[in-house]
Amino acid sequence: MKRILISVCFFAYLFSCSSDDSVTLETQEYNFYALTVGDSWIYKNYRYDQNSEIYEDTGVKDSISIIGTEDLFGNTYFKFRRLTTGNEEAITFCNPNGEYFENLREFEGNLVKDDGTVKFTNSDYSVRTLSEAD
Repeated sequence: MKRILISVCFFAYLFSCSSDDSVTLETQEYNFYALTVGDSWIYKNYRYDQNSEIYEDTGVKDSISIIGTEDLFGNTYFKFRRLTTGNEEAITFCNPNGEYFENLREFEGNLVKDDGTVKFTNSDYSVRTLSEAD
């Protein structure tokens, strides 16, 4: 009986070992943003009230969705649609009302615009200007 138990344990140990075929970080394909056609997000905008020290809902909402893909310059870009509503007061720190389209792709942990500039990053924390106004 002991022999059978030892044999079973030995074979269980032998077959439970696995090879080390895991993908290393250097060879892993980046997929930090997990972009997929059909994904969508809704952002509410808030304003900080210094007197009451609370954040108040401005009523402005940005609905973001990925509506398709497009081949540009030999790369596949995801077509983002942003629909902003509730900014009738033209709040300066919120997006203006209306629909806006943007092509973005992921490259080495960066979200890159179709003009080649980086919009967001998950690895390079140096200062970058997203937009400027006079």
